[in-house]
Parts: sequence; C-alpha cells; structure tokens
Amino acid sequence: MQDKNSSHKRKLIQRYAKNAASEKELQSLFGMISNHEMDALLEEEMDRDIAAMGTDINSDRPKRFAAWYKYVAASLILVTLSAVTSYFLSNSSRKESLSSTNKSIAPGGNVAYLTLGNGKRIALTELNNGTIVKEAGVEITKAANGQLVYKLSSVNDPAANNVYNTIETPRGGQYQILLPDGSKVWLNAASSLKYPTSFATLKERAVELKGEAYFEVYRDKAKPFIVHSVNQDVKVLGTHFNINAYGDEPVVKTTLIEGAVHVSSVLFEKILKPGQESVLSASGIQVKEVETEQAIAWKNGEFMFSSEPITAIMRKISRWYNVDVEYEGNVNSMRFTGTVSRYSNVSDVLQMLEMTNKVKFSVEERKIKVTRYINE
Repeated sequence: MQDKNSSHKRKLIQRYAKNAASEKELQSLFGMISNHEMDALLEEEMDRDIAAMGTDINSDRPKRFAAWYKYVAASLILVTLSAVTSYFLSNSSRKESLSSTNKSIAPGGNVAYLTLGNGKRIALTELNNGTIVKEAGVEITKAANGQLVYKLSSVNDPAANNVYNTIETPRGGQYQILLPDGSKVWLNAASSLKYPTSFATLKERAVELKGEAYFEVYRDKAKPFIVHSVNQDVKVLGTHFNINAYGDEPVVKTTLIEGAVHVSSVLFEKILKPGQESVLSASGIQVKEVETEQAIAWKNGEFMFSSEPITAIMRKISRWYNVDVEYEGNVNSMRFTGTVSRYSNVSDVLQMLEMTNKVKFSVEERKIKVTRYINE
C-alpha cells in the first residue's frame, strides 16, 4: 500500500511539473505538503530528470549542473507550492465562511399557482396527484410527475374555448404544463402563462407569456400556435423554442431549437432557423447564431454562463433562489463563464463565481450583496 501511495504522489508531482494537474489533483498534492515524504519524492524526481538530460557532456559539468539544477528546481517548487497553498487556503476559508451563512437558501422547485376561469386560485404544490377540477368540459389533472395536464371531456363544448386559465410561478418556482392540444410548456421562475382551456373551435392557438418558458408545440398545420409576450409575437406550426421575456431584462430573446418560427413586433419581423436566436430591443430585431444549450440550460437543471455580466447572472439567481440582490461599487464590467447545477444551494453557485477572484458576496437572510474582490 505504501509503494502504491508513493507512486501516486510521484505521478502527481510529475503532472504538476508539466502543468497538467487538475484542481482535484492539486488539492491532493497540497495535502502532502506537511508529509516528510515530500522532500524525498522531490529529490528523487530531480535526480531522475538530471539523469535523463543526456550523457554526452563531460564528467565535471554534470556535477556542477546537478547542484545548480537542484537548487533552482527546489526554489521553484517551493515558490509554486506556496502559491498553491495560498490559493487553496484563501478559497477554502472563503468557502467555509460563505457556506456557513447560506445553508438555509435552498434552490427552487416545482411551485406554481393555477387561476381558473372563475377566479379561483389553487396552490398546485398543496394538491395530491389526481383530478383537480372539471371546468367547462375540461378535466385538469396533476399527474404523478407533477405535470399539469388538460384533457377535453367534451370536444364540442364551445364554452371551453372562452375560458382562460393562468398558471404562474413565484420566485423559486417552476412548472410543466401539458396544454389541451398536446403542446408541452416548461415555465421558469417568476413567470406566467395564460391560455384557453380548449383550442377545439378556435382558429389559432394563442397564449400569453410573461417571463420565460420553453415550448414543444404539437404540430397542427390548420392552427398556428402563437405566443404573445412583451412587444412581440412568435408564430409557429410545430416546433421547439425558448422565449425569455422578463420585464426586468433589457431585451426579449427567442431561441429556436428545431423547426421554424416567425418573430414579429410592431415594426419588424424575422424568420428563425434552428440554432438561431432573435434579440428584440428598441432598435429592432437582431438575429444571431447561438449555442442553444445555454438558452435552455435552466430547463435541463443548470445555470450556464458564457461571458455573461454579473448583473444578468444575479437576476437569474434572484428569481430561482427567491433572494434580493444589491451591488456595492461598480461591477458592471465583470463577466463570467461556467456551468453549475440549479439544484445546488446558492452557496455553491456563489462560490464558483468567487473562485475567479473577481467578485465576493455577503449574505444576510435573503439578501445578497455583490462587491468587487480586492486582494488584501
């Protein structure tokens, strides 16, 4: 077992010397610093390197060079290991401090409220699986997976087409809906969707969105599916797409995964192809090629950032963890790239951002203060 451990430590030192060690491997190496074996392993590794540096030089030079090489190598290793030590100690202490204050802030979950056509409001999380209510010829059921399912009990009942339901998620909530036409909708936090309880006799399938949702629209050539959101309409026949239309966001984004969509506003309109995203602002609609994984990361249980401003990141955190955010100093120029699970406690997300040594956070109850990191 001892030989195996020594071999493992030697490999870690070799990988570190080649700048190929991962953070996990660096942490393992850091754990050996106080061990007396470290000196012996370093000495052995340097002797091996010296022996491999060629045997065609004269007998005097290797001795002088060996002494010089050992001195420089040892100095470099001490300096770099000191840096590693400082890095892990600094981040470890900050991690412990941050996590100790944030253990109570858990991630969001399947939380939503349904408002029926008669104005009755139902907390979906408080209901057991099974039929919730029958309204105007429609059965509304909470399925075993928590999904809200609409099913027509009377296809020819015209009253159902004039009845609208609204599902809304609070901060810290999300929900999935199966609409009467078979279309699926994933609703993100702090969002709402208004829709008729039946599309049977309607010429089009129109819904109203506030916030963010991902749609998988059931194909029906005779009835286009239209999403009305902030200052824009998205018209499709059958496709998969994401709309981000939060009121506190500077732009409205529509990202197409498959199929085709028609995006229009009062003065502008665009047709999107898969892998494209439209960005609606006061100046018009811009279309660009994007990595669609980032747009729908929230639906797949992740936060995914790509050179994203800290203010945009914190808006997402605020909605999902139901926290307030305030800023101290100018942080607008800070951008971050990374991926972390949405089902982690908020401390894990903040720690990932703090590891960049650009930003730091302080948390009091459900308020997060964001400041620039200053190395003191």
